[in-house]
Amino acid sequence: MVKLMLEQHRISYLPIESVSMQERVRAVEFVLSRCGVTMPEVKPRARARTIPPVPGGPDVLKASIESWPYALVDSVDHEA
Repeated sequence: MVKLMLEQHRISYLPIESVSMQERVRAVEFVLSRCGVTMPEVKPRARARTIPPVPGGPDVLKASIESWPYALVDSVDHEA
């Protein structure tokens, strides 16, 4: 599909036959460096915290193996 788009817009390209992504990246970086184009330094992004907040308060049900189905339901919802 990419080849078709490039050909439709008359953009010249050189296919790289390597299966390894690292080899393809090295080949592209080599060609760019020979042309005087330098790649900008990529800084790793800071990761967001993925730990969910713990609800506070004395009436919070502590989840355990024995209480797991009831820990999913609010304690106010229980009816006799």
